[in-house]
Amino acid sequence: MKITRLKKKHGSCYCVDDKVVSGDGLDEICKKFLNADGLTAMWRRVIDYGVCVIDLDFDGDENKILAEKKSELEREREKNAALEKKLMQYRIKAAKYDGMMSAMKNQAV
Repeated sequence: MKITRLKKKHGSCYCVDDKVVSGDGLDEICKKFLNADGLTAMWRRVIDYGVCVIDLDFDGDENKILAEKKSELEREREKNAALEKKLMQYRIKAAKYDGMMSAMKNQAV
């Protein structure tokens, strides 16, 4: 992403990949990709030198990250299903125990 600063008579305007944007618009665009320190460095570079190039490397990494997140989610679902099965087994045991306890109370009375 190439950011350039164009000086005008009454101020400046900025271009992101040859598209004119306002200062606030440039700030909003760059907030998506940079943290606070990176944003400050970008503004210093644009003001001092008039140009700043930000290399955004998204070549196929997005799909890899999505696949990893999907597999993590699937593992979590499997773990939750196993825990739910175990919970149901404990609920059944608790119900049997409650039934036995009430039967014993009825016999004792």
